[in-house]
Amino acid sequence: MATEQSEGIRAAAILARLDRLPGTRHVWKLIALLSLGGMFEFYDLFMTAYVVPGLMKSGLLANVSVSIFAGPAFRALHMFERLAQIDSDTTCGRSAAYAASALA
Repeated sequence: MATEQSEGIRAAAILARLDRLPGTRHVWKLIALLSLGGMFEFYDLFMTAYVVPGLMKSGLLANVSVSIFAGPAFRALHMFERLAQIDSDTTCGRSAAYAASALA
């Protein structure tokens, strides 16, 4: 019970800080860039989760084609994620690298 109240207080404090941000061009640019990154992330997830089974049902992809499509995609995502993690740990730290990638 106490932890739920402290989490609620902390969440309210974060929301209050966000409400106090001025509506400047810079803040709106950050919001737009984060939203754009989220859009591409969801597009990537839905492409492999919903579009490929639809292509299989229509007969455009065979079972072998799906593995050819999905296997390298997930392998490449994993490989680049590991490379980015190693690079961010050695050069500037994880929090700075995350902020830069989220805002770039």
